[in-house]
Amino acid sequence: MMKARQTGFTLVELMVTILVLVIVLAFAFPQFQRLSAQNRTAAAVNDLISALQFARSQAVTRAVPVSVCVKKATAEACDTSAQYDWDNGWLVFEDPDGDGSLDTGETVLRIGKVDARADLTASASSLTFLASGAASASQTIQVDIASGTEDHQVRCARVGLSGQIRKTNGACS
Repeated sequence: MMKARQTGFTLVELMVTILVLVIVLAFAFPQFQRLSAQNRTAAAVNDLISALQFARSQAVTRAVPVSVCVKKATAEACDTSAQYDWDNGWLVFEDPDGDGSLDTGETVLRIGKVDARADLTASASSLTFLASGAASASQTIQVDIASGTEDHQVRCARVGLSGQIRKTNGACS
C-alpha cells in the first residue's frame, strides 16, 4: 500500500517568505507616500487650473468679467481677510463691476474645494478675467502638499495678462 505524500510549506520556508515581504514593503512604503503626494498635488493644481480656465471661458462666452476669489470657510462669499490663503477653496462668479468681490446680485457659477492636506497661496485674493479673456492682472498661485516626509510636492499655476494659464513644477518665483 502506498503512503500518501504530504505537500505544503515548512515553517522555515514560510518565515523566509514573510521576511522577504517585510523587507520589500519597508523599501516600497516611503516611495508610495511620495507618489501619493505627487498625485494629490497634481490633482489640486489641475482642479484650480480647471476653475481658472472655466472662469476665462465664461468671461468670453458671457461677454462680462468673471472672477475667481478665495471662499470663506463658513459662507458662500469671498474672503478678503485671507488675502493669500486659498485653503478654503474658491468661488467662480460673474463680476460685472470687475472688483473681484462677490456682491449682491452677482451669480456664482462654480464652487471649488481643496484637498485638506493642500496649502494654496497666491499673489492676490481674487483674479478677474475680462470679457476679452485677458486677466485684469497677472497672478501666481502656488500649491504645496506635504508628503508625510521632509519633502513637499510643489506646483505653480501662473496666469499672464493675456489670460493664458500655465503650470510649472516647483515653487512660484
